[in-house]
Amino acid sequence: MREATDYKEAVEFCKRCDYCTIEPWGTSIDHLRLTVIGKEGTPYANGKFIFEIKFPKDYPNMPPYFYCATKMWHPNIDSSKPPGRLNMSVDLLDVNYINFTWGWRPPFSNLKDAIEATISLIHLKKRIMGLTLNPKAEKQYRSNPEKFERKARDFTRKYAIESFFIKNK
Repeated sequence: MREATDYKEAVEFCKRCDYCTIEPWGTSIDHLRLTVIGKEGTPYANGKFIFEIKFPKDYPNMPPYFYCATKMWHPNIDSSKPPGRLNMSVDLLDVNYINFTWGWRPPFSNLKDAIEATISLIHLKKRIMGLTLNPKAEKQYRSNPEKFERKARDFTRKYAIESFFIKNK
């Protein structure tokens, strides 16, 4: 079962990585919780961003479903979409049916690679990855980076830093 192999590889990767943890969301490895910690020097620093991951029935031919459960200001994440609807775009998870030049490429793509791409997205290692799902954030990112960073930091403080949202309940 490819899901079990990929899950074990992802667990080992997260054990070696300072920025993520992964665990079953419930009792099955078909439904996972990925926590990504924002890196210092980014507007997401010290934030804990929760992602829901589900393996589709035809995995690994299709990519796993990733949903960002933590509200955030990012060009590739649309926090207004409800659970069950895709709300983030990362190149590796997007499927290009025409020529597979980017995106999910079975059998080469796997869960660990998708997690690494998600961490890169949060750490802003690439300018804009994948399809823009939040056009307002993208426009602000390109036209006024300082304002974008302020708003992203505000969202991080408000929605992704435990000490802040526990204190302000």
